[in-house]
Amino acid sequence: MTDKFLFYVPEESRGMRLDRFLVLQLATLPIPPSRTTVQKMIEADLVTINGIKAKKLGEVVVVGSCIEVAPQKESIRAISLEEHTDFFSQTRVFEHEHFLIINKPAGILTHPVNQNNPQVALSDIFIHDYPSAASVGERERPGIVHRLDKYTSGLIVLAKTTYGYEAFKTLFANRAIQKTYTTLVEGNPPAKGCIVNAIMRDPIDPCRMTCCAASSGKPARTNFEVVTAFQDCTLVKAFPLTGRTHQIRVHFSCFGYPVMGDTLYGAKKPCALKRYVLHASELLFEFDGVPYQFTADLPQDFKAFLETLMPLKGDI
Repeated sequence: MTDKFLFYVPEESRGMRLDRFLVLQLATLPIPPSRTTVQKMIEADLVTINGIKAKKLGEVVVVGSCIEVAPQKESIRAISLEEHTDFFSQTRVFEHEHFLIINKPAGILTHPVNQNNPQVALSDIFIHDYPSAASVGERERPGIVHRLDKYTSGLIVLAKTTYGYEAFKTLFANRAIQKTYTTLVEGNPPAKGCIVNAIMRDPIDPCRMTCCAASSGKPARTNFEVVTAFQDCTLVKAFPLTGRTHQIRVHFSCFGYPVMGDTLYGAKKPCALKRYVLHASELLFEFDGVPYQFTADLPQDFKAFLETLMPLKGDI
């Protein structure tokens, strides 16, 4: 966004949060900024209210106030794609005119954390190999319709066209995509169950999410069933019915069975993988009236780790 914008708060926006107000006002831009981008603009002192720099993301706008948004300085991330020249030939599961399904390896970001982050992200590789997708979706994360955490491996959808992007955004919003994850959790949870806890950002550590009262966060639900119980951990299939940030990791931690290796959410037992053990193993959806189902085998390090574990009696 390279232009300056000036807005006067109308009566119908009374009581609205500043970040939401700006998202709505800027929605008509060719590439509208996301709420996250708007929040970063506020934090970068690019937004003023009646000539005074806005300080709080959740500040409530006042009718008649003059809100000015200064232009963002364009920044170019210094990244190298030399090590990723064969990325899609190695990870591609399925390719359609409007979308791509890949099996993302653990350790790669879905999209850049910020414009100063030098780590190569999936979105960087995507627009390098599919340059026509550079204008698809949000400017900061072209082609990305959902995300996997950096150390989560498995199936992810990339939109090649605006039509595909809008279609998958609708599918995800309507919870019309069935997702299955395979994970190892500490301890031995019940054979099956449903974790229903609202989720919000941790007020003490913004890098974490946390379970909370329904009135304080967003509703979230994760069904699960045990595959194999081991002496100190359990292989589990998880079926998130919602798509909250870190949902599976947060839910199992709150349930008392954190994902193995997930020290951010309380994992205590050593994990040979040196990362948390979580894999997006299945996707099921319907696109343009055609049903699709995809599966992705566990990564080799995940499989090798499983072979070192001792099943409990009755699970052999």
